[in-house]
Amino acid sequence: MSRVIEWDDITPELVREWAYNEDTLLLEQDEDLLLYDWELLPTLLELIADQDCPKRKWIYFALCQHTRESVTRDSSVRTSWPWH
Repeated sequence: MSRVIEWDDITPELVREWAYNEDTLLLEQDEDLLLYDWELLPTLLELIADQDCPKRKWIYFALCQHTRESVTRDSSVRTSWPWH
């Protein structure tokens, strides 16, 4: 049986718990959306770097998607670049 973590419960500790537990879901659908929070970046990078993390590749792809969407859709991100 899967445990689903609620939206307002997302903390770095719960993300770590989810990342190491194959039976834990952030959402039943589109759980990557819960990771689209720059405050979780240090935790996500830590998990990606851990060879023993079972969801590391999934986290990597979710982080890539979030970064791509932030850059292509959010003009405030683009205008804050030093070369802009």
